[in-house]
Amino acid sequence: MVKCIGVKVFAALVSVIFLSGCLFTSEPYRAVSYYDLSVPDANVPDDSDIIVIPVRDDTPTKYRMVFRKSENSLIIDDYSKWVQPPGMMLTRYMQSFFSDSGKYENPATDDRVSFTIAASVFVFEAALEQKQAILGVKYEIKRSEDGKVLLFSSKIFSENMDTFTGDKLSAAMSVCASKFAAALKKEIESIYPVEAAEIKRLRAERLVIEEKDRQSLKKKEVELQAQLENLRARDEARTKAVIERSGAEKALAELEKNKAEQEIKKFKETSAAAQEVDNKK
Repeated sequence: MVKCIGVKVFAALVSVIFLSGCLFTSEPYRAVSYYDLSVPDANVPDDSDIIVIPVRDDTPTKYRMVFRKSENSLIIDDYSKWVQPPGMMLTRYMQSFFSDSGKYENPATDDRVSFTIAASVFVFEAALEQKQAILGVKYEIKRSEDGKVLLFSSKIFSENMDTFTGDKLSAAMSVCASKFAAALKKEIESIYPVEAAEIKRLRAERLVIEEKDRQSLKKKEVELQAQLENLRARDEARTKAVIERSGAEKALAELEKNKAEQEIKKFKETSAAAQEVDNKK
């Protein structure tokens, strides 16, 4: 009986300690808010086809929003997060911005010039001292046809912020992304005239080379056909010669056979005559 009471008292004490710990350490539930970049309007440079390679993400915190307190001090907000890592969000943003590109099934057959954008993001945060959203990117613009790098750059884009919340940071970062997209468009438009002329020259050279290849192939086909005709004629001549030789050999054999038969016949006749003379004696 005493043992049973002791067990109940111990269980009660454990329950009290557990409940009191929960009451002293628990915090009210706080939902995590997720934020995204805005969706831009399509704004493709004229006569250009733009291919956006997925943006590489070199930021350290991925989904979590970063507020830089000082040069070496960061505040990570676990309750305000991006819906995707910065690289993926920037990829979607750029693909939406250049979404009218690629509407031609085969741009290499007309006067359109195809560019490929490859980028990486290395800063994606809010700077508390400067009161700004900061976007840092490295990127290169390449010729899609052969991968030649036409331009390489590394830039920082910023936008002022009045308060530091998830809503404000996502709105300001969307402006930074729009500045990045506008800079890309401007640079593509600046290199387009020279690149269009170069692409036109390269395509003309390729057409000349393709025509030479076709003529060379046609010449080889004619030569091969002539070789086949010569081989066919030679085979026919050999066959004819074999047939003629076979006929001559057959005729000679027949002649030899007839000659042998005549000699045998003559021998028999001579033998018969001799036998007849002997009989008369």
